[in-house]
Amino acid sequence: MTQAIALAAVQDAIVAQYHDESIELIAQVHYVRPDDVAHIDVYGCDDAKTRRSVRGNAVRLLQQLGIHVELVGGHDVYTVSPDYSDPASVQNYASRLYPRLITTADFLRAYSEGRVTRNVAMDGIGVKNCCDFRRALFDCGFGHATIWREIELALLTDPTPAGWVYVDLEGLNPRIIAHIEDRDTFIAYAQRLRAILRALHGEFRAGPSVSLRGMTFQINTAVFLEDQRAAARPALAARLADAGCSDDEIAKLLGLETISEYAMRIMRGDPVPPARIPKPRKRKPPPQPPIHHSDSDD
Repeated sequence: MTQAIALAAVQDAIVAQYHDESIELIAQVHYVRPDDVAHIDVYGCDDAKTRRSVRGNAVRLLQQLGIHVELVGGHDVYTVSPDYSDPASVQNYASRLYPRLITTADFLRAYSEGRVTRNVAMDGIGVKNCCDFRRALFDCGFGHATIWREIELALLTDPTPAGWVYVDLEGLNPRIIAHIEDRDTFIAYAQRLRAILRALHGEFRAGPSVSLRGMTFQINTAVFLEDQRAAARPALAARLADAGCSDDEIAKLLGLETISEYAMRIMRGDPVPPARIPKPRKRKPPPQPPIHHSDSDD
């Protein structure tokens, strides 16, 4: 069945994007429209916002494969599960989800958009170390898009209200400006962003091999949607794991766990992560009442 094979290819693409979840897709199909899909059910994900994001991605990918998705009221449906019995057909559908990667630019563009891992991109362009890969990214013009995407993921996974955020990587040290009034909160916000960039790329310093000219970014965090924030956590975790970060380092960089992550940890019986105790803020002494001196004897 066409829908079942296409659903298998879409499920593989979704699982690769949400590798921390055990996601399974089930399609509902109308008896009166056996060639279309009525609705997609998402299992293995407790967070409602993440489920909506996964369902939206699955519908978009199915439509990209030429399968119409529409729920028609008043008609019965039956369920269809992903069909992996014909690996060649599944691979054929999977290859249609994204353009075939052939040239160096194809692999670097796919990496900058988060469609392939760093190892896949490195193998595709024939480099063996991260320094050469980073140089290739910048030489081919994909350095800016890659860094912009990773800064966006870092900001999406930080719930601190920051308004417009400006990041300048051209100088000797990264410069970050955000609309955060509290000084300690801003320092923690900027240090987290720097730590994520350092984990992904090492120290950002211009040199003869890599030019950072033009590496300035402006992102409005006020327009971020909850679905975007939910999808950003697994995407950033995948990038950090791809860069060689351990699970503990990834958990520390991502920050506080979401409700769905808490539920999954409780069900798996994982240990409770160490609490983050904020530093006490310095308190100013209360103002003293003014002392008035009088020259009279009264």
